[in-house]
Parts: sequence; C-alpha cells; structure tokens
Amino acid sequence: MHKQFIEPTKRNANVILPHGANGPAVDIITTKVRSLLQEMERG
Repeated sequence: MHKQFIEPTKRNANVILPHGANGPAVDIITTKVRSLLQEMERG
C-alpha cells in the first residue's frame, strides 16, 4: 500500500515527516497553516 499510494505522492509534498511527527517538522507545518489562515482573513 505504501509503494502504491504514498511513494508516488512524495514528490508533491512540501514537507515530509520521516517515521512520524517530530517537533521541528510540526512547527514548520503549524507556522505555514497559521500564515495561510492569516492571508485568508485579510482577503
């Protein structure tokens, strides 16, 4: 299943969390989501 569904989509990923979530990766994602939400609120 991994080779069929995950591997092909990795090239489209902005961030890859190897072997589960880790602190710095979660911080990057959180910061990006907050930024996108703020942009949406501004219009």
